[in-house]
Amino acid sequence: MNMPLNHVKLASRKFDEVIDDLIAFMNSNRAINRNKDYYNWKYLQRPNGISPIIITTENNHGEIIGSLSLIPHHFVINNVIERIGILGDIAVTHAWRRNHIGQRMFKYLLIEEQAKTLKADFVLPNEAAAAALTKSEWMIIDNMEKYVKLADVKKRIARIIKPGWLLNFITTISNAALKTISLETYIKRNAAYTGAVAHEFDKQFDILWNSVDKKGMIFGLRDKQYLTWRYANHPTQKYMIFTLKQKSRLCGYVIYHINNGSCYIDDMLFLNGRSIQIYLLVYFLKYIKSSDIAEVILTMNNNNYITLPLILFGFFKRPNKWSVMIHVEDKEYGNHLINGRRWYITQGDKDT
Repeated sequence: MNMPLNHVKLASRKFDEVIDDLIAFMNSNRAINRNKDYYNWKYLQRPNGISPIIITTENNHGEIIGSLSLIPHHFVINNVIERIGILGDIAVTHAWRRNHIGQRMFKYLLIEEQAKTLKADFVLPNEAAAAALTKSEWMIIDNMEKYVKLADVKKRIARIIKPGWLLNFITTISNAALKTISLETYIKRNAAYTGAVAHEFDKQFDILWNSVDKKGMIFGLRDKQYLTWRYANHPTQKYMIFTLKQKSRLCGYVIYHINNGSCYIDDMLFLNGRSIQIYLLVYFLKYIKSSDIAEVILTMNNNNYITLPLILFGFFKRPNKWSVMIHVEDKEYGNHLINGRRWYITQGDKDT
């Protein structure tokens, strides 16, 4: 049912004045409840120290019926650090969802003064949000691809076959077949490389970040300070770090988490070079198989800096509904972000 729009009010709000009401609103419209510690981490503790832009829509009773946030974040664009806004926490009360509240907030954001100070805005929306954003001068520049590697089929097969000798027999045959189509089965460990779990982000992560060739690339900042904030200090999710070293030099890492028997790769970074990409994935996949997981899932944009065909490691594409969208006021700068540039976007770059 459409609701009357003549009494709704849109406004840009400061974090301290709206956060308690915003938390209550978000928790009533999201499956996962978050507390103030989470929003302090997400909005205030980001290394750049820049205040978030929060847009709310209120009904004539002063109740929040819609909200979104634009959080300034540092991206490296062709070796130059720029401030880009990450759009997130988009929510509309169920009763108002046919009233284009989201679209109105997106358009309101276009005239918000603080938002105009950012070089561009960025988001990884689902299909519904993408449709509304397209009507508000946002454009799709890439798609996010989901790659899944099966490691143990037993849990999947157990959905249709009862536990017993038949399940065990089919699992053994199927898992053996999976090994034959994955490159890490055939590549032995190389004495020049060592793979190990790290327990913190130390200065070597800065050295690695500074050594990666970023020419023609667009990355979210991945230095020690950012990685510590994003992964080590996350208030609700535990992440793990796998590293690849050549002698004592860090040359690549995988950041991941495990949930319900699935291993999710949240981020990867490595020195340029095909052999390092190969050994990072080989060593990581050999290591993670000891964790009793059923599958490894990697989500990233299509046009990125990973040059290896992931099918070589047994990864297959699965349907995914995320897209990569940006909004830029300056069309010339928009061309600068698209033409001849490759973005590198992983699951860890998503508003979280």
